[in-house]
Amino acid sequence: DRSSSALGLNGVANINLGAPLPFMVPNGLPRFIPTAMGSVNLNYTTERYALTFNIDGGVRSRAHHSDSYIERRRNGETKEIDSLSQNSIHSNYMLSAKAGFEYYFDKQTSLLLSYQLRRGNRRRTSGIESFDLFNSITDSLHYNQADTNDNRHTNHTFNLSFVKKFDRPEQQLNIDLAYTMRRGDGNGWQEQSYLFLPAQYANYYLRESETDNNGNHANIQVNYVHPFSETLRLEAGYEGQLRHSDQNYRYYMTTYSAPAVLQEHMYDDQSSTHYLYNQQIHAVYATLGAKLFEKVSAQAGLRGEYSTVEGSDENHPTTQRVDKDYWQLYPTLHLSYDISKTQSLQLSYSRRVRRPGMWGLNPYLNIREGQELSFGNPGLDPEFTNAFELSYNLGIDKVNIFTSAYYRQTNNMM
Repeated sequence: DRSSSALGLNGVANINLGAPLPFMVPNGLPRFIPTAMGSVNLNYTTERYALTFNIDGGVRSRAHHSDSYIERRRNGETKEIDSLSQNSIHSNYMLSAKAGFEYYFDKQTSLLLSYQLRRGNRRRTSGIESFDLFNSITDSLHYNQADTNDNRHTNHTFNLSFVKKFDRPEQQLNIDLAYTMRRGDGNGWQEQSYLFLPAQYANYYLRESETDNNGNHANIQVNYVHPFSETLRLEAGYEGQLRHSDQNYRYYMTTYSAPAVLQEHMYDDQSSTHYLYNQQIHAVYATLGAKLFEKVSAQAGLRGEYSTVEGSDENHPTTQRVDKDYWQLYPTLHLSYDISKTQSLQLSYSRRVRRPGMWGLNPYLNIREGQELSFGNPGLDPEFTNAFELSYNLGIDKVNIFTSAYYRQTNNMM
């Protein structure tokens, strides 16, 4: 509702500042991490239309430091005592600008158009210093490890929202469309260097990366609410998601093929990946809510989904491709009983789904910080869960007590 007091131009500006790094870090890492955010919101409203403009941005950072000692034994005898010093700094630089235009055809019908630009730059720098305190100073287990990543992205999002209200209370039609274009790139390197021979040459490790991360994402939703009476209400609609992603990761290795013989910036075909991913989800749903008796109400719903997923690594055409489609039904049922004005009992059942993400399906081997390995499984199928829940609510004056018990049975757990 647009009251006369809300017409005209109004706005709000905010600025939040953070604190410096609370501990000392080794040379080569920043000693101050900024944290600051700001925003400006402007709105201009008339009887017929409204204009909005929002801009916010800043930097958010966090840091980690730890020292630890690890003793390794074999047959009760100490073989190694490692001293580990770990430091990491994560910074996220953000900028977002959004402009919107809403037009009121009448008091019950409106159309909203908006555009949002989001840009970001994520940086991560970490280091590990490891020393074997038990063995000789010339032991090969003394090493330094460094890891840095710098990733940038730009998102363009277009939205359309149409609202139609009817004369009957709560009767309403909503149509929402959203389309996002993402463009991103990045680079990084991981290095592990040993301090003494022979590991200084044999175990040296430098891995450099270049990435392109592009994709498009569309959402469509049509929702209609129809109240037949004060005790009977129907909600139905359609929801669609279409996603395309193009991930291109190129890696280069630098190692010693022999003492003092350095092989620099060699393309690593085995680790590099160019993964194309497409997913579509189309769903129709309906929910019927009714007050069955004076103290008993119920809500029953059914959602039918058809989904497809395709994935392939263009760099390695012999790896297993993903090409699957599913048709599934997801019923829900909720029963509520008002024991008294202060007590109520609820019983519910629902069937849920959890789908594997793109990186869960991609068999590409990801190496992080020189020692953390992860990879996906193209054979993964969605996970389905049947959930049952019984809950009790008690309200006494300003105190509310809620208890519940549930049982969940999951098929094809990931």
